[in-house]
Amino acid sequence: LEELEGLPGVSVGGFIEGYHELLGQSMFCLAPRGITPWTIHLYVAMLAGCIPIILSDDYEVPFQGIVDWPSFSLKWPMRSAGRELYAYLVSLDPALMAEMKRRVDENACWFNYYSSGACSPYRAVLRSLEERLKQRPTYVGQWWGPGGLPLPELT
Repeated sequence: LEELEGLPGVSVGGFIEGYHELLGQSMFCLAPRGITPWTIHLYVAMLAGCIPIILSDDYEVPFQGIVDWPSFSLKWPMRSAGRELYAYLVSLDPALMAEMKRRVDENACWFNYYSSGACSPYRAVLRSLEERLKQRPTYVGQWWGPGGLPLPELT
């Protein structure tokens, strides 16, 4: 990522005074993996209103059955997160970027614990659990006989 330093419109590096204000003024925000594939940068980017660029090859985004991730984010291979990424981003159609930005704002409520109504992380977790429950195999019991016949009374 250091090779992006100094390119027009790019800020990469350590501590920046006014970091959150800078995020709020940015069109794209990088969300690199942390010490694990998961990263808080993704959620910070979304709540700041910038289009997240997920740089974590093994990370699986949450709420995939609810949130249309490709409509407002990019998941880019970490090995190409340099000038190739920059060239791709500057080549994007401004109308597409505006639509993605609108969709970020529309979907941020799924990650804002202060949001209420139908769009909140609490609702997303409940919906995800309901889907898992539907996929759960039927419990046939602790004991059974051939073909599901009950066992005789045992002592």
